[in-house]
Amino acid sequence: MEEYSIRNSDAGEPLEEIEEYPEIYQKCHQMNSRDSMKNYTEEEISSLINRFEKRELPKVEWTHEAHLVVAIWYCSKHPLEEALPLARRNITAHNASVGTPNTDTEGYHETITRFWLLVAQHFLKSHGDLSIAERCNAFIRSEYGHSKLPLEFYRPEFLFTPEARHHWQEPDIRPLNSLLKAFGGATARD
Repeated sequence: MEEYSIRNSDAGEPLEEIEEYPEIYQKCHQMNSRDSMKNYTEEEISSLINRFEKRELPKVEWTHEAHLVVAIWYCSKHPLEEALPLARRNITAHNASVGTPNTDTEGYHETITRFWLLVAQHFLKSHGDLSIAERCNAFIRSEYGHSKLPLEFYRPEFLFTPEARHHWQEPDIRPLNSLLKAFGGATARD
């Protein structure tokens, strides 16, 4: 398996050193601070999924980590062609239940959701023998679960458009398959 690291593919420097969109990178850094990461138990994961699907998860708990738990859970239980519509339906309903509108500028984001489901699906190919708690915690702590990862494949001005929010967009920096091949097996087009 080839090593993959989160780097700016054009310049070769670590992504966190890019200064083009400092407010986005700062927010992403705070979202993935290793010091604040939760170590989920199977009971906590089950509770999170149940509350999320019942529209009882408070907005403050709908964090990047919670999104990743949902991605691992759905990809563990369903093939991608079932996981994506399930995630789409539940995220949009959850957003509505906590007062987050699903518009051209906020709420559900098709490209980001599919991106994370693809990454989670491929992560599970090499971690499928772990318990659900071990899978979630390993994914969250890995470089593949880092909130900055989509920005390695998409320019912010492309990713945060209404078109990308409503419809899957192929990456505009480099192909997602360059990451998915690091896991072995099928790629995004397979």
